[in-house]
Amino acid sequence: MNNKEIKEKWNELTKEEQEEYKKNKKMLVKENVIIFTSLAAFFAALLSAENANINDLAKTIYIVSGTTIFIAGTTYGLKLEKEAGYYKCSKCDYTYVPDNYLKVLFAPHMGYTRYMKCPECGERNWQKKVLIKEKKNSQ
Repeated sequence: MNNKEIKEKWNELTKEEQEEYKKNKKMLVKENVIIFTSLAAFFAALLSAENANINDLAKTIYIVSGTTIFIAGTTYGLKLEKEAGYYKCSKCDYTYVPDNYLKVLFAPHMGYTRYMKCPECGERNWQKKVLIKEKKNSQ
């Protein structure tokens, strides 16, 4: 898709769809910032604990602190991903928001595509994240 096609497609969207797209895109950017920051903090804590000339209790505190930051950051990041946009079934094109956080948490994924069960057709397949609902068949 070239720039002209992208601009034409964007102009076909209603003002509400454009606003929803922008809001969801910002949430996904925020998710990435939070997850990568928490990952950096985790590795910094591990490296500090390993290389610092401190006692074992202090090393344990570094590791526990880094792990806590990582878990909190990734949990909140996943919450943002679940709430931003929708998942689209590759079999029936149904768009939906998963009703359960755990379904998203435990679904295998590659980027923003997750292997989940579609609530409409019941098929398990790879479902891609989309940032706006399609008008024809959404929940």
